[in-house]
Formats: sequence, C-alpha cells, structure tokens
Amino acid sequence: MTTLWVPCTGVSIGIERLFSIIESRARASRDQKVRTKETEVLVASGQKGFLEDRMKICTVLWNADIKAELFYKECPKLLGQFQYCETEGIPWVIVLGEEERAKGAACLRQVDTRVEVNASHACTSYMSSKPKHHMTTPSHVSHPHMHRILTCITPSLVPH
Repeated sequence: MTTLWVPCTGVSIGIERLFSIIESRARASRDQKVRTKETEVLVASGQKGFLEDRMKICTVLWNADIKAELFYKECPKLLGQFQYCETEGIPWVIVLGEEERAKGAACLRQVDTRVEVNASHACTSYMSSKPKHHMTTPSHVSHPHMHRILTCITPSLVPH
C-alpha cells in the first residue's frame, strides 16, 4: 500500500465574532438596534378576554404574509408588550381594547415614534377604494408597511 501526500487547507470562521462585529458597526453608524427577529407586528391587549381577538388578527396578518406575533397569556400587561417590541425591534404594535372592540376598531402604533393611527371597520371601503397616496393618515406616520397592515386588518374589525 502506498501512502500519498495530499495537501489540505482548513478554514475556521467564528460566526459569533462576525455577528458581534457587524452589530457594533451598525450601532456605531446608525445608533440603532440590530433586529434579530423578522416580526413586523405584535398584536397586543392589556385586558382580559382578548386572546381570541388577538389570535384572529394574527391569523389575518399571517394570511397576508405579514409577520406577526402575540403573547399567549390571557391578560398580559400592556407596558410589558410595548417593552418587548422595543427590546426585540418590532416596529409596529396593534392594540385592542374594550373601546376599540365596541367601535370595531384597533390602534396601530409605530413603536419607535409612539405615533398611533386608528383603524376601523368603517374605513375599510374608503381604504380599499383609494390609492396609497390618498390615505388620510398623518404624514409623520407614513411608512411602506403601514398601509398594508391597515388594509389587512380593517375588514376583520367588526363592532361587538
């Protein structure tokens, strides 16, 4: 049996080290948090009896290919949900409550600016008939995904 000499080269990459370098560069250049989740919207409520409503809204969002999540507790604290969005870098939160439920509405909140836009079942036909640039939302809330989220959830908001 003959032994052949085969030259080899090996490479080792420290993935965690690369990620920490990229993260520190991103923070230094933009002073922003690097998102580790793809979630676009958290469906939240701070009151009892809204778990099923939150699940329905999430299902509507998922069917529209919008990445959404919710807390599976029956009555999670609203402040904790807002803090979770800030920590995880989730840009939008849909807030459901008793008043919104009675009106067939929800509140869409941009997490970083804390600006809120009301979405209601009553505005569904208006929103679907107008192009994106005719939306009557405040200009400081304008965001590419906002129209998509609002258009998606408003048909499911029916007064109780």
